[in-house]
Amino acid sequence: MSDLHGLHITIAEWILNHGKAVSAYDVSEQFGLTLNQTTAIMTILEKDRAIKTRRGKTVPSRASGRYGIRTVKVTAIDHEKMEKRKKKSAYSPPETIRHLSRRAKWARLLHNAWRDKK
Repeated sequence: MSDLHGLHITIAEWILNHGKAVSAYDVSEQFGLTLNQTTAIMTILEKDRAIKTRRGKTVPSRASGRYGIRTVKVTAIDHEKMEKRKKKSAYSPPETIRHLSRRAKWARLLHNAWRDKK
C-alpha cells in the first residue's frame, strides 16, 4: 500500500489534467493497475486533504447493477501542503517499554485500555 501513496499524486494530476470525472476502470487502464489497487487509490485520493475531489456518478460494475464503482473528479491540488508533508518525518520509531518496571508497564496498559474505551 505504501507504493500506492506516491502514485496517487501522479494519478491526481492526471485526473486534474483530464478535466472530468474518471472511474477506477479508466485509471486502471491508463496506469496498468488492478481494479483493487485502483479502488484503493481512489479512496486515498478522496481522503487526502491536499487534493480536493468531487464525487461523480456511480458506474455499475456488474450486469445486475447491484454493485458500482464511483467516479472521482479532482478539482485542485495544494502543492504547498504536499511540500510541508514531505518535510515532516513520516516515520517515528515505536516507543520501547523495556526500561519500565513491571508496575509501570501495568499502569501504562491499564491507562491505555481505559483511554480506548472512551
